[in-house]
Amino acid sequence: TVSKSVDERALATLVQNLRGRGFADEELTGALGDLERGACARARDASSWDAYVAELRGGVLVWSAAHGDEGFWREHASRLTDNNCALLRTLVALLRAGDAADAVTLAVACHDLGEFAAHYPAGRFLVSDLGGKASAMALLTHADPDVRKHALLCTQKLLVANWQFIGRENG
Repeated sequence: TVSKSVDERALATLVQNLRGRGFADEELTGALGDLERGACARARDASSWDAYVAELRGGVLVWSAAHGDEGFWREHASRLTDNNCALLRTLVALLRAGDAADAVTLAVACHDLGEFAAHYPAGRFLVSDLGGKASAMALLTHADPDVRKHALLCTQKLLVANWQFIGRENG
């Protein structure tokens, strides 16, 4: 994935150089502009995924931009299931550490599991099968209020199929 993001950046640079040549053909310059925007967006997305994976594998999570980005979860939630759910298993393992883990890591891990469950078809069942629901529920009594809050939100997303409709009036 790292080499892929490097390739995307190289493509963006090449397209920028071609655009700098000042071609007179408007259709060509428009196509080069579209290609440049697409390559830049793909490189940015790939690098945010790479950063997320590195953070997760490092075992210490912080509130970086990817965690709160709805688009990130829509696009990348399914990637947590690659390689027999290796990254999802890592996320669940962080919750199992309980009181021994850093409170911010626990809160972010709860948040991420909830986002996975919300954005991946049958994600809530997969998280439950891996023991994530029980681990999140165990954190409902954690000493840190932020951990409790995110454990509760995670548990809600794991228990309710249409969680985004909770609290809305039926019309």
